[in-house]
Amino acid sequence: MRGYQIQEDKKSKYAARKAGNMALMMAGGVLIVFMLLMLVANDGTQFLKVVKWHWLLIIVGGVFGLRYIQESNLANALVFFVEKDRIIKTYHTQMLNEGNKYGMRKEERRYGSKPHQEIKITDIERVQISDKRIKIVSKDYNFFNGNGMIVVPAEVNEYEQLKRHFERFIENINA
Repeated sequence: MRGYQIQEDKKSKYAARKAGNMALMMAGGVLIVFMLLMLVANDGTQFLKVVKWHWLLIIVGGVFGLRYIQESNLANALVFFVEKDRIIKTYHTQMLNEGNKYGMRKEERRYGSKPHQEIKITDIERVQISDKRIKIVSKDYNFFNGNGMIVVPAEVNEYEQLKRHFERFIENINA
C-alpha cells in the first residue's frame, strides 16, 4: 500500500486555492444580496451611499484567512492510498486541529458526509484526469454530501505517476 500526501512546498498553494474558492463564493453571494437590496430600495444611489464597500473586503478577507488556516491543516493530514483493488482518501485525525475535527463530526452527523472514503476498483464509474486533479467517481456517488467521489489534487507527491496509473486504468476499462 502506497500513501500519497500533498508536498510540503505545495501545501500553501493548495490551501490558498481551496480558501480562495470559498471566499469567491461568499463574495458572490454577498454581492447578490447587495444588488437585491439596491433593487428593493426606492433609489439605488442612496443605497450605494449607505453601503460601506470596504466592509465587504474585510469580511471576505477574514473568511479567506480563517479558511486558509483550516485548509492548510487539512492538507497536512490528508493522505491518499492507491492499492490494487481500491483507492482510499483519509485524514490522520491526530494531526487535525479541533476546528476541523468538529467540522468533520458535524458534517457526518448532519449530512452523512464521510471524510474517510474508500472506492473499490470494481465500483468506479468514471475517472477524469486533468493537469490540476484526478477525479474518481464511484457508482454510488452522492452529489449532496460528496460520498463516492475522491479528488486527488495535483499537489500530491508523484502526481505524474498517479496520472499515468489512472490513464492505464482507463485504457484497460475501455479495451
